[in-house]
Amino acid sequence: MGSPRTRPQCSSFDESSPYDFGYSRRSLGSHWISWALLTFGDTVTGPPSRPQIPTSALLLRAYVDRLVAGGRVVFATIALVAISLERADADRWHVASLVVLAGYLIGALAQVAVVMRAPRPQRATARLEFVGDAAFAATITLLTGGTSGAVFSFFIFFVVATGLRRSPRSGALAGSAYLVVFLGATIVSSLIRDGSTIDVYQVVVRSLLLALAIGALAIFAVERERLFSSLTTLASWPLTRCEDLDTALFDLLGAVGDLAPGSRVALVWADSEEPWTNVAVLDDEITITHMSPGADDAPPHVDTDDSFVCASLADHDSIVTRLTTAGLTKRQGAPLSRELNDALSPAPRSIVGVPVPGQIFSGHLLILDWETIPSDFVLRAEIVARQIANSLDVWTLSRRARDLAAREERGRVWRDLHDGVLQSLTGLALVLARAEQTLGTDAEETRRALRQAATLVHDEQRDLRLTILEQKAAASSPHLPEDLETLLAQLARRFEQVWGLRVDVEIDRDIALGPGLADQIARMIQEALSNSARHGQSTRARLRVAATDDGLLVTVEDNGKGFPFVGTFSHSMLLERRIGPILLKDRVQRLQGTLDIRSAPTGVGLDIRIPTRAGRLAG
Repeated sequence: MGSPRTRPQCSSFDESSPYDFGYSRRSLGSHWISWALLTFGDTVTGPPSRPQIPTSALLLRAYVDRLVAGGRVVFATIALVAISLERADADRWHVASLVVLAGYLIGALAQVAVVMRAPRPQRATARLEFVGDAAFAATITLLTGGTSGAVFSFFIFFVVATGLRRSPRSGALAGSAYLVVFLGATIVSSLIRDGSTIDVYQVVVRSLLLALAIGALAIFAVERERLFSSLTTLASWPLTRCEDLDTALFDLLGAVGDLAPGSRVALVWADSEEPWTNVAVLDDEITITHMSPGADDAPPHVDTDDSFVCASLADHDSIVTRLTTAGLTKRQGAPLSRELNDALSPAPRSIVGVPVPGQIFSGHLLILDWETIPSDFVLRAEIVARQIANSLDVWTLSRRARDLAAREERGRVWRDLHDGVLQSLTGLALVLARAEQTLGTDAEETRRALRQAATLVHDEQRDLRLTILEQKAAASSPHLPEDLETLLAQLARRFEQVWGLRVDVEIDRDIALGPGLADQIARMIQEALSNSARHGQSTRARLRVAATDDGLLVTVEDNGKGFPFVGTFSHSMLLERRIGPILLKDRVQRLQGTLDIRSAPTGVGLDIRIPTRAGRLAG
């Protein structure tokens, strides 16, 4: 049942850049706290050295910069009002502090105008901002003596603003600098002001508050950096481009193994067409097991549709913690059926399970035998599971597209053989049979039949030569033409070379089609010209492709002998009377178009209309 595999080489697997997440060991109950930190931390900043920061993150950082700039205006306004009301008498210190606050308020307003226009301040601007804030804090503390609560609130605001936007190291250094500025300015103020004394208790309490704020913001910055770094790595996880499902699973589960080092990884999913459960387990190698339904015709399953954690697996003693949108819930009993637990042999000691919510490929991702589970690991596993689901959905759709393209190509070859070579061979057999019947009795009729047979063989040779030239051009050029104008120019050269049919091509310059639709229209026109050269024995044709209000109009006119029927026939008349070229009508209908024929003994005119909606579907 199982099929072990060694590690394959996929185009998207990179051994030189393993995932590194730097886990912390905390209790499971802080899962939602980690989620909150993730949501908020993703809106701020990351280390300056990390490359390719998403544009959305840069915009969110700009919003934080604008928030901080607006906070400066608010704090400066409040402090200006508070200090102006603190004392009724205005000495020189009081007046100077008000002047400094007014100047800082003007500068804060100017900064708001700048950050509203700039998406992200430069590093030099950030350094200038820090120096300006530190100088202002020192100056206002000297002027007020360090006793004003409004002035101290500036220090708290500066520490928080730095922690939100800077790396942990820069935030800690800047916070320490603000603490030194506060202590130094308070001491110097007591020395230079007459009769001023230091309130030791107040200074100690405020220093402790600043130190606690610095420590808390440093811890937050570390957590934010770690989460942001891991999510940036996950966001750049490439899609697998492996040929078979086993190889794709090995590549994807290998990335999950990097997420949870020291554990085994499994993926469980149900077959969409058969009542089978598939289990892929990655240890040192991958083993895929296909499990049939049990006696009750129910396939083995995972007994939860939510993320869950089970530290010890047993039939009755297991306690499963489920992480749902409503919160954490617990239930007793193993989360896996007995058959599925046996398929994961050796029996896992612990398990973390998250759903793989794909549109086509869905199941459960299981991380087995991990002794210590970080609190935010389930969140990361959910993100990885969604990436696995997307990767396998893309793989499944690409495989279906390849199968559909192969069936389409086989159908095209079959139609070409049926309406081309097979009909020619059938006609050749009938002509030779007629020649055999007239042999010895009517020499002239025999010679006429043999000439007709030679013409059929010669025409079929030309068709085959045209196909060979087309395939040879495709094989010799690594980049096939995708625009209709180039395709039609090449087609005209081949018909003149093989059939001696000169084709004058006119095409509107403003026509823009996707590669798929351009190729289908070129093949349709090739069929029309082939009929003109082969059956109509034309020597000259005029091809025009024009854009209309609702699509394209393709007109083909030649100087051949025309169809057996004479007159003008609409698409509905051709279908009703079952006349006209079968393969050409089929190609037109596949593009949801219509075919009108003008037939005369001196030539044929074809009017083919292709609606715009076909361009959206095929292009």
